[in-house]
Amino acid sequence: MRPLFAAAALIVSVAQAHAADPVGCDKFNWPIERERAALSVPDLPELATGAEMSAPPPIAVALASP
Repeated sequence: MRPLFAAAALIVSVAQAHAADPVGCDKFNWPIERERAALSVPDLPELATGAEMSAPPPIAVALASP
């Protein structure tokens, strides 16, 4: 009985691992090059946590940690 249970558990765990979604930024189903470029600009303005903005920024903003 134990070997049967162990085999069933192994099959279920392998099936779940095989069905897992891919991870990583290169696994998206849509292009993210524009977002990557916006977040990699060297002079990205910083916004303190909790700060309010009068209007949305035209570019990306780096959130400064406290």
